[in-house]
Amino acid sequence: MVKIGLRGLFVYLLISMSILQASHDIEIFTSDNSDGKITTKSIEEAFKKVGFSIAENRDMNGPFIKQFKETTFDVYNLFTVYEEKIVLELAKTYPNFGLFAPMSMSIYSKKGTKSISVASLTPEAMAKIMKIPADNKELQSLGILVKKALNIAMPNGKLETIPYSVATAKESLVTSFEMELDEEDWDEGKE
Repeated sequence: MVKIGLRGLFVYLLISMSILQASHDIEIFTSDNSDGKITTKSIEEAFKKVGFSIAENRDMNGPFIKQFKETTFDVYNLFTVYEEKIVLELAKTYPNFGLFAPMSMSIYSKKGTKSISVASLTPEAMAKIMKIPADNKELQSLGILVKKALNIAMPNGKLETIPYSVATAKESLVTSFEMELDEEDWDEGKE
């Protein structure tokens, strides 16, 4: 099992988001939150309502302040979710779907704004990264469930259009490696 620290996870997410933002594969769903009723917890509850399990809903402002001495967000949470049945079906055919089990999202409010946003990868982005058909039924179902949860959590929300030019990745978006394990390490790794 590979363990990465908080810094490693943050760097991975920044690199992933940078690569994918260049290809219009990130959706940002934003809602007015002047009354403050939409919270990271209420968003979590909406995802649970449609069948997602929550792996993490972690406030990242504290670590940002500790690491960088400041933050440009009033709210910034790393939000990771999975839908067990869909994940299992996808993993049977596409083992590298583990890259998105759980799927990572960001919940944020920029300092001084009265809105809240959730940024997530589109099913098409996941398909592109894993090199699987974008019209995969399970992957599309996952995208529909994400949209359903967002509409419950943020009923007045809308998808943002962010202007940037499309870039093509020159190399694979996934790095794989193999290693030999003895039986004891394999048993421990499965856990």
